Amino acid sequence: MNSVTAPLPDLGLSFKYKLGSGWRFKTFAQYFLIEINDARGGLVDLNAGFIYNFTDSFSTYLSYKYYKLKVDIDNSENDWNIRYAIQGPAIELTYAF
Repeated sequence: MNSVTAPLPDLGLSFKYKLGSGWRFKTFAQYFLIEINDARGGLVDLNAGFIYNFTDSFSTYLSYKYYKLKVDIDNSENDWNIRYAIQGPAIELTYAF
């Protein structure tokens, strides 16, 4: 039986800068890498954009996002290579209560 220590390490940075009058700039980067026996994988998550607060509870985030997931499994029973990536503009609406 294999054992895995959790939570697993994840390296990330986040930066926010208040521009004034309800506007903020936000950027985020995250990297994760793991190897267990015959399986290896990684995750890259990047985004940058602008937040606008309509009220104290309601805001929107207009950003550009890049997300990539990679998993490789190489052993005598399986040979899998999984790739998933998404990138492009995004809009988020947030209501906080």
